[in-house]
Amino acid sequence: MVLDQLVSHVDDLTMSVTRKLMTATLDEKTATSLDGYQHYDLQFELTPPEMTRLIDSLQQIFAGKSGLSIDAT
Repeated sequence: MVLDQLVSHVDDLTMSVTRKLMTATLDEKTATSLDGYQHYDLQFELTPPEMTRLIDSLQQIFAGKSGLSIDAT
């Protein structure tokens, strides 16, 4: 564990996932309370089974919540 990590619980988070990029977008207030960044991009290359597991996991995390957008085509 990194001891200087900042943690914030949010009610609203926008997560966009494509085949090679995942972007998380925070509201301005939350971003300001953390490190000031509203957008976080994670580039990756996953095998089809890994992509399926990622999508399944995100769908479980976002179950009953809005903000998840998946374009895995």
